[in-house]
Parts: sequence; C-alpha cells; structure tokens
Amino acid sequence: KWRRDEQWPTIEPHLSRPSGLGGLWEEVLQLMPNRTLWLHGDSIMTQVCEASLCSLFRSGVVPQPPLCTNGRNPSTQPCSRVDEVGRSVGMQIRGVRLPNGAQLLCSAVGVLEREKIATVLQRLPEIGVAVINYGLHYHSNQNFELMLDELSALLRRWAASSSGRIPLWRELSAQHFRGGSWRPGAHRPPPGTQCHCEPLEARDADDGPERVAQNQNVQFNRIAAARAAQTGIGIVPFFNLTRHRHDMHRRHFCSYSNQVKVGRCCDCTHFCYTPLFWDSFFARMRRTLQSHPHFQA
Repeated sequence: KWRRDEQWPTIEPHLSRPSGLGGLWEEVLQLMPNRTLWLHGDSIMTQVCEASLCSLFRSGVVPQPPLCTNGRNPSTQPCSRVDEVGRSVGMQIRGVRLPNGAQLLCSAVGVLEREKIATVLQRLPEIGVAVINYGLHYHSNQNFELMLDELSALLRRWAASSSGRIPLWRELSAQHFRGGSWRPGAHRPPPGTQCHCEPLEARDADDGPERVAQNQNVQFNRIAAARAAQTGIGIVPFFNLTRHRHDMHRRHFCSYSNQVKVGRCCDCTHFCYTPLFWDSFFARMRRTLQSHPHFQA
C-alpha cells in the first residue's frame, strides 16, 4: 500500500530519485513480453525477489497475493509446469504472471547446484533472461573460480541453444563486518555486545588483507567480470550500490531467523528495504539487459 518513497519508515540516506526512474515493471519486465525472467542465487537474491514483488505491487500490475506457484491463492490461475519442475529438482520456485505475458521466477540456495539449474533451464524453455549470483558462501579465490567455471559453461551452452537468451551475472554485494567481508566467527560477536557494521574504508588505515582494493568480494567481482567477458555473460552492477550502505544492515538480526536477542549474532550482509535502492538496482539491470548483444527490443 506504500507507493511513495516517503511513506516507508526506512529513510534512504544515499540516493535521490531521478526523474523517470521506475520499478521492475517499468525498467525491465515491460521490455520482455511473453518471456520469463529468472532470478536465482543466494540469500541476497531472495532479497532481490522480495523487493521485486514489492515493486510490482507499487506499480499495480500484480494481484495480492501475487504468486501463481506454491502457496498460491485459490483464485489465481496456477503455474503448474513451474511447480512441477520445482518439485522434480527439490527447489522452491516462486512465480508471478505479468499483464504482458511476462513471468517472474524466483529461487535461492546458498551455493551452486549445477544439475538443478541445468534442469530448470532445460525444462522451462520460456526463460529468456537468467540473472544468477553466488559468492558470499565461497571464501577463497580457488573455490569461487571452480564454481564460476561450472556456471559459466552451463550458461554459455544455454544461451547458445536458442536465439535471444540472455545470461546475466549479478555482482556480489559489499559486506561490512569488522575486517570487511564475512569470515568464520564474524557473525558471533561476544555475548551481549552490539553488532557493529563498519565502512569498508575503515580498514584502509591498516595494511591488512581486507583493504578495499583486496576485499574478498571486490576480488570475486573482478574474477567474474573477466570470465563474463570471455563467455558472453552480462554483468549487473551491484557492489558500488551497496558499498556505502554499512548503515543499512539489520545489525543483530541474523539471516532470516527473526532472533531478537542483542549480541546473539551479527548481520552485516543483508540490507534494510527502501524502494529507491531497489529501483536503482532494477535500472542497472535494464541497462545491462539492453546492452547485451542477444537483446531483442
């Protein structure tokens, strides 16, 4: 019901709305009549999906409740084939139909499950744009590169198998734990202490491994960009949008556990919601989509 930026209780400290900026419908899905956009990745992609649903509500193009899959309202026409594919691979896929025949599909899991992704892409040929991201659960360049090898080869084969298919990689977000990106134990501060998420630049005073230039997620994004250039995968910018948002984390609320005890754990990964932040991301997705050589207006 809250359609304007100023109606939201979270204040957007880093952005101002430019003229003409729309949401997911205006920026992306209007460009994809009768085609399907699939968002898949780790828990940040779950936040992308939740923001997408909120954005579609604000644009007035989906009913409430919106899902045509798992848990749909009885009055909503089912997306039976999507449900069937999801059950067959053990993946919960949320689906939404749009007025122009486009579909939005959302799913998430922490690490790459290549065979499941391959099955979904094969059995749902209407997917025209796949936006994928992993990385926050990989803690070395070697592990990240091995995952990226598998995923890049898979997406390249999928894109080559039919005209107009567009594989996109969403950059990793910035994390703001003390020390930079997540390290084992970073989510467990001493009992009773407040969670503290600090600016990335706070580490630049030290000559340590998590200076911004050497930050794990910065390195992973560089590796992914180089691989994408070789394999025809578009890059959706995200890191710089999140880089300065150390003050927009949920702090002591960890992952999706709804825990309320201060100091039990620390979340400097997931972001509080503002519509302007996500509309800015959807605009970046549109620019990447339109600049891809497979894009058909």
